[in-house]
Amino acid sequence: MEDGDELPTPSSIQWARHKFAANIGPDDALVFVPLVKSIGKAVRINISVDAALLKAIDDEAQKRGLTRSAFLVAAALEQVA
Repeated sequence: MEDGDELPTPSSIQWARHKFAANIGPDDALVFVPLVKSIGKAVRINISVDAALLKAIDDEAQKRGLTRSAFLVAAALEQVA
C-alpha cells in the first residue's frame, strides 16, 4: 500500500483461520492488529495518577528511550485493541 491508498475492509480472525488454514503451521500465529486511525494532531490532556505509579511510568519510559507521553500512548494502544 502507498500513503493515501484506501484501506481494505478488515478481516476477522475466524475468516483468516478458514482462508489460510492449509498454510498455517505449528510455529505460525494469527494476530489481531487494531486499526487506530490517527488524525495527526496531538491533544494535551491532564490526568491524575498516584505519585509512585508516575515514577514507575517515568522509569520504564526512560529505560525504553521514550517520553512519558509516548510510553502512555503505547500502553493505551495495547489496551484499546
